[in-house]
Amino acid sequence: MSDTQHVSLDFIASQLQRVLAELCEMKVTLDLDRRNARASFDNLVFEMARSIGSIDVRLDFVVAHFDDRFDQLEQLIKKA
Repeated sequence: MSDTQHVSLDFIASQLQRVLAELCEMKVTLDLDRRNARASFDNLVFEMARSIGSIDVRLDFVVAHFDDRFDQLEQLIKKA
């Protein structure tokens, strides 16, 4: 094998090692991004559930208030 071929193979090997190292770094970054995205999604779900629960509580209050008002109206109608 000539020196030119040997240098070329060494160069190719070093380039492949560099590419492999970059791919490993990309995988680590992607794994971290995936974990961060999952945490963000979980937080969003939690906030939505909390908001829905808050709306549900307010609706329960409004329904109870209207039930009381309708009961009062029924009593007034029965008296009349």
